[in-house]
Amino acid sequence: MNAKEDEARLEIAGFLAAVSRVSTKEGAPALARVRLFAAIMPVVLWSLFMLCLALLGNGIGWGPTLWTGVLTTSAGFGYALSLLVFPPYEGTTVEQVPAAARDG
Repeated sequence: MNAKEDEARLEIAGFLAAVSRVSTKEGAPALARVRLFAAIMPVVLWSLFMLCLALLGNGIGWGPTLWTGVLTTSAGFGYALSLLVFPPYEGTTVEQVPAAARDG
């Protein structure tokens, strides 16, 4: 593989990232769009990478179980990262003031 092929892969992956980001802007609430993007984008990037290796290189030599596992795990990690960066809304919290401070 040469630098030209690597550059083409990155351009295609970037284009797909931009398209998926724009396509998730309409309709859904903001947090749902972020979670959807975080779950879909790793799958798009890894599947494109493996597809390019299979078509342009010598292949990766993995069975379907392994590459499917990579795709599902990357989607799970992307979603989990979105949960860490944007925690779920838990509603309002009521501050508990100790009785000694309240009567004080």
